[in-house]
Amino acid sequence: MKIFKAIFFLTVLSSIVTTTSSAALSVVVNKNNTSELSEAQVKNIFMGKLGQFTDGTEAVPVLFEAGKGARTAFDDTVLQRNTSQVDAVWSKLIFTGRRSPPLQAKDASEVLKEISSNPKAIGYLESGDVTDSVRVLATF
Repeated sequence: MKIFKAIFFLTVLSSIVTTTSSAALSVVVNKNNTSELSEAQVKNIFMGKLGQFTDGTEAVPVLFEAGKGARTAFDDTVLQRNTSQVDAVWSKLIFTGRRSPPLQAKDASEVLKEISSNPKAIGYLESGDVTDSVRVLATF
């Protein structure tokens, strides 16, 4: 019985630690981009359903490569899909010619570089990786 209680306690404790250690995610754009987006619009841009900011300019999503950076957390939390599902949606959009492929980044520094140099780009980072070279549009 003591072993069962110990296992139960450790399971609960590890789930609490895992839950509280997940970092907040920030959706970021170029500093000169003045657009505001709702949560649904952010999701639609990253799922390829929406290709423009609210001011009508093209929105170019920057995604981490599968398994890199905050990709899994963003896909699960914001897009409410797993990475394979997101990749499948983009594959279909690209194959049918409805969208160009999103830009890919290996790490946070690549996301920051692309966003700060491209006024059309929109990406995401763990909030701790955000610098003043970009503007935070939303935090999840």
